[in-house]
Amino acid sequence: MHLAFTVNVLSVPAAHRRAGAAFVVAAVTSLWACDPGRLPQPSLWHLGKGGSTTRSPIDSEALNDPYDGAAHTCASTNESTMVLAVNAARRAAGVAAMRCLPLLTRVAASHAMFLAANEGHWVGSPHGEEPGWPFYTGVAVGDRADAVGINRHEFWLSEGVGGGQDPEAVVAAHLATVYHRSQLLTPGGRYFGAEVSTQRAPHAVLNTLAWTNLQRLTAAVYPGPGQEQVPTVFSAAGESPDPTVGMSSPGFPISLHFPRYLTAQGEETASLVVRDFRLLLRGQVVPTRLIDAGSDVEVARSDVFLVPRAPLIAKTTYTVKANVEYGASRLDGEWRFETR
Repeated sequence: MHLAFTVNVLSVPAAHRRAGAAFVVAAVTSLWACDPGRLPQPSLWHLGKGGSTTRSPIDSEALNDPYDGAAHTCASTNESTMVLAVNAARRAAGVAAMRCLPLLTRVAASHAMFLAANEGHWVGSPHGEEPGWPFYTGVAVGDRADAVGINRHEFWLSEGVGGGQDPEAVVAAHLATVYHRSQLLTPGGRYFGAEVSTQRAPHAVLNTLAWTNLQRLTAAVYPGPGQEQVPTVFSAAGESPDPTVGMSSPGFPISLHFPRYLTAQGEETASLVVRDFRLLLRGQVVPTRLIDAGSDVEVARSDVFLVPRAPLIAKTTYTVKANVEYGASRLDGEWRFETR
């Protein structure tokens, strides 16, 4: 997927949550049970501004992380700015921060240079490189990761591509979409690498490594509970492919992202069950389009989106109600956010 918009039309929210909002994260959990037919007993997740929901309790998880002891210094000011913006959004969504990984940065930087130097010499999309051209390191992102020696075992590798040079605007543009938001907010997100090329046509490339198949992870909700300064519109200049076909002026998407569970072939085995997912304004249901894997082949089974059919109202508090299950993970409750 490729971000086909001008990203300087958006800015990163100045504040994702009110400083004094009550937000207890110790019990924000989801469980991948060994027995998929049995849901664990829920514990309470306290949300800011009076909301509450239930998720299942968490235990410690032993991770065999090949990069845990590696250096995690960001390679550039652009990358540092982007990972800070991404992690602000992840905090708002209730999931752990990601760290820079130099090997992943190399993958992003080489592809950004390829795109800037070889406009149009792509294989299928801007994610594919045509062999024989300057800065070529691999046709697909997996090939490019293999070329620098990244150990992808147990990780989900993903890539986002967008135009523009402003690193904060690049992140904000990803977050204001459907397909590209998932990459940044997936609960298993562990490592981040990004770069912006300024040669000829500027391109930004964002790569992430995320844990899969963990028994216990926190689900992400975005906008998050008590979050403020939320944008009002979907990234209006367009996302390719376009998840909002037929909607003339869609509003800012609301999304749930569950931990991914994949087979060795990368296929998701769990099913998403949406019993309730609504956006409310002063108690009235806001017209939206629900987008999940059942209605859009580009969406992972672990994700579900509500896209308002009109821009959200500025400086207004909205309520989200959700009762959704994915495999043995469950989110049941409500929370509020406020637009800018």
